[in-house]
Amino acid sequence: MTKTVKAYALFLPEIKQLLESGDLPTLKGVLRELNPVDLAEGWGALSPEQRLTLFQLLGTRRAVVVFEELEMADQIALLNAMGSEATGQMVQDLPPGEVAHLLRKLPDRVLRRLANLVKRQEAVQQLQQALAYPRHTAGALMHTEAIQLKESMTASQALELIRVGTRAHVHEQGILSNLYVVNGQGVRVGFVPLQTLVAAPHDSKVAELMTSARFIQVQAAADQEEAARLVTKYNLFSAPVVDAQERLVGVL
Repeated sequence: MTKTVKAYALFLPEIKQLLESGDLPTLKGVLRELNPVDLAEGWGALSPEQRLTLFQLLGTRRAVVVFEELEMADQIALLNAMGSEATGQMVQDLPPGEVAHLLRKLPDRVLRRLANLVKRQEAVQQLQQALAYPRHTAGALMHTEAIQLKESMTASQALELIRVGTRAHVHEQGILSNLYVVNGQGVRVGFVPLQTLVAAPHDSKVAELMTSARFIQVQAAADQEEAARLVTKYNLFSAPVVDAQERLVGVL
């Protein structure tokens, strides 16, 4: 039987050699060619000092991918090694909704410490919202940067809102596949596919283009396994998350 070689086993020797020689410019170029997920898989073969150096060379976006793939203990160790200033800067460079999603596995005490490092009020609110929901609930796992369209918007206005959201890094496939429409109280009243907005006349009203489907939604307090069953049952890219008052609060 042929033994499968892990991807990280192919590049780790070169990475270690470059670390030992101190050739960081070359190492930075090598890291750009690697899949961050593969790097996270080989994390255990690196020393704490090597991990910190690599993480600092990755750049925010690729570092975030590595961080998400790590076990909680490795995440905490990395944050401690980085120190408050560097950790705060990493959090500052992320869109507010990604902050809570990225740090969702960390213990509450660590989240509270990180909240003190965040200077942007919007990001602080996202962290506080993550702390408000019990771990392993849909609310603790959701993305809070869902684009919310109003019934009274025209297709042109809705597309402009989406463009602004995309510039703010709200680009996950699940978030943009179906765009949710809310009324004046923030209650979800339907959804409209992105392609429908793009193809519609610019002056068309969102209320005319949307499809009412209020029954497919997840309560923020619902257990994550219950939410996963719903997503699987309906083969959804995403599922809207609502609070006790049926207001849209995020996307799972």
